[in-house]
Amino acid sequence: MSRFQVLSRVTCVSIWLSLSGMKTSAQIRPEDPKPINAIQGIVAAFRQHPVVIIGEAYWLRQPGEFYIGLIRDREFQEAVQDIVVEFASRNNQPLLDKYIGGENVPIEEVRHIWRDTTKVASWESPI
Repeated sequence: MSRFQVLSRVTCVSIWLSLSGMKTSAQIRPEDPKPINAIQGIVAAFRQHPVVIIGEAYWLRQPGEFYIGLIRDREFQEAVQDIVVEFASRNNQPLLDKYIGGENVPIEEVRHIWRDTTKVASWESPI
């Protein structure tokens, strides 16, 4: 089984758990989870909940391709209004605030937001 298939199944199970309202994994019987299309499951989660969290597997091509497929999906685009990506360092918060506030911040300064982070090279990864 490829890493992408494993990630897809984990994502499906995670979505199923969040939609089912289960409190603990001890309540899950092996026959309960039923595989579903991951993108459809994520869209369904967004239609039922104001916030949906999607975990990330770093430096793997398959999850990167999945995320691209997800944001290109028409139903996803219709269901999702905002996407928040967690990264950066709190040391760059004043610069980020200026940028988000619409101030004219040169791109050379903005690059520090994704380069000065504990997630080294995350945003310039070939994936």
